[in-house]
Amino acid sequence: MAASFEAHVRDVDAVLKARGVDRPLLVGWSYGAPVALHWAGRNPGRVLGVVSVDGAYPRGWTAGGAGCFRCSVPCTCARSSGYRRYGSADLLRLVQIRTLAAAGVPLAEIGAILDADPDRFAAALVDVERRLTDRIDDPIARRDTLRRLATGDRALLPDRVLAKLDRVAAELGFTPDDVTMAREGLVLIRALVPEGFDDCVTKVERALDDPRYVSLVKRLWCAAEWEPEDPRIDELATAMADHFLAHPSLMPIPAGLRARADGAIRYSLLSHHGQEQKPAWARLDELFEARMRSAGIDLP
Repeated sequence: MAASFEAHVRDVDAVLKARGVDRPLLVGWSYGAPVALHWAGRNPGRVLGVVSVDGAYPRGWTAGGAGCFRCSVPCTCARSSGYRRYGSADLLRLVQIRTLAAAGVPLAEIGAILDADPDRFAAALVDVERRLTDRIDDPIARRDTLRRLATGDRALLPDRVLAKLDRVAAELGFTPDDVTMAREGLVLIRALVPEGFDDCVTKVERALDDPRYVSLVKRLWCAAEWEPEDPRIDELATAMADHFLAHPSLMPIPAGLRARADGAIRYSLLSHHGQEQKPAWARLDELFEARMRSAGIDLP
């Protein structure tokens, strides 16, 4: 069954309530124009204004039957001549509304801003400016990210981490492929354990201050080219285990990982990264973890 005109007028109330709007600026087109005008006429204290577009208002059609409809809010009322007009005060109000709306002020807030005293009006505009600045900063940050993506996954890490990685790679003689793999490992940590990323980076930075750890890292990257059965892998696993048993606080396990229900799965993804291309690393990781667990270290 088709909805009645009264039902459509009531729909305006329902929509405004659902959206949490107290004082709307109603815009009605065609059939919606008389709906907007009728709602405004019944709720003059609740509406900022009405913009009616291509609506028909026959004489005697309104409930009062007293000629063309007249409402007590700013609107483009139809006169008997068929023309619509603004009063000067109404026009000024609509210009103010349009200016604030174009500046990004939500329509639901415009009425309160315009009705405020000078101090509150100034404070409201400062707040609007702050929100606009936030909205401007967001697309600028997105634009910068897009530009950085042109250089690959560097956009996925903080600048300070990238700078540190570049310095370490230069000091240790990493190849471009080595740098890419190290960067991917950091991206995975940030994605899988974001709350522990900074902690993990800090641990690595502290560890790199120790020449013995730097020596282990160099051997680790050299081991990538060894055969899995190479006896040096067993020696390196023992040396790495001895180092972290002596300095357990430097174990590069992100804070918060153990507290996760799926921590073991995430740890496996992190610790096994790159092993598909480096079989010797898989063997090294297996021996290292076995030595750590046999020493009573609880790995995820």
